[in-house]
Amino acid sequence: MTACARAAKETTIGDGFGGLTLLNGKRHVDARVDESSYTVPLTYALVVMEVAGGHGALRNDLLDGTGLSATDLDAPDRRIPLSTLLRLIRNAYALTGDHALGLLTGDKLNFATHGALGFAMLSSSTLGEALDAFMDFYRTRFPPAVIRSAQFGDHFRITASSTVPLGDCHRFIMECLFLVLQSFVETIVGSRLAGLRFALDYEPPAYADEYRRHFSGDLRFSQPECSMEFPAALLRQPNICADPAVRTRSFEICREQLQAGTSEYLVTWIRQVLIQERHRISEEAIAEQLSISTRTLVRRLDRCGTSFSKIQQQIRQEQAEHLLRLGKSIDYIAEQLGYNDTSNFTRAYRRWFKVSPSHRRRQ
Repeated sequence: MTACARAAKETTIGDGFGGLTLLNGKRHVDARVDESSYTVPLTYALVVMEVAGGHGALRNDLLDGTGLSATDLDAPDRRIPLSTLLRLIRNAYALTGDHALGLLTGDKLNFATHGALGFAMLSSSTLGEALDAFMDFYRTRFPPAVIRSAQFGDHFRITASSTVPLGDCHRFIMECLFLVLQSFVETIVGSRLAGLRFALDYEPPAYADEYRRHFSGDLRFSQPECSMEFPAALLRQPNICADPAVRTRSFEICREQLQAGTSEYLVTWIRQVLIQERHRISEEAIAEQLSISTRTLVRRLDRCGTSFSKIQQQIRQEQAEHLLRLGKSIDYIAEQLGYNDTSNFTRAYRRWFKVSPSHRRRQ
């Protein structure tokens, strides 16, 4: 499917890198993971630090509260929690006093910064093919994003949001994302485009005039959603940098990264659903929510080195210990863990820990 013909496309946990919105109109549990559950490439943090450092911010001050040390920065291929990146951005704002840092950072994010995804796009034969690669693999770079693309008449539109609240970093992330998309499009087309249209879902910031120096075309604030739009005819634009061999290898790497991320967040999502539903949801119901067969779910969990029953047992053990420490009654704990009979919970607890829950409470 090419970007020209692509209908509105949305990230799903079934085939994505951690998105949690489920399609097809089926009932689903809205069990979103928080910002600490996602990971992003360290390279993005390094660019933020470079920009903030150019404004006089010291490295140790930027790293304050992030959990990163100076030696951690020597491994650019590693991934860090999204919460770490957001803390770094907040530190950069506070230390520099420049709230246009998102614009400056977005301009610094070149193709190489985006790893295999950047090279997959840069080596594609047309702009449409490059955007197909972006839609297929953007979750390998920023997994909490929810990005949709669709053609409306003679224009092509890309919209973006997030599965987790980004708070005071929302504007920074959207500035970077759409400057990256603009750079992708203009690099492949080979010229600056006046026909681009940008919509942003926040009020004009104090530095709104700075946007005109960074974005091409028309730009509007206070819109219902964040989006970028351009003439659909550009999708057929040939890419002078096209390289089939590089594209093939880059796609292989992206697929490997996507599979690794899908597995990681699949387990996280199942844990969230089990806790929210108090374990009163079956493996078959989980598979149905993901729009896959139970057999496929079993295979995917097996590739993660686990199973539905193992995940459920681990959560029950963790919850049982936690609730006992809080002084909750045995009946209450059994109900929270999905047991209809307290005696069944007691037997399970004894099997796990070799003591009864009442004995554990007295210890």
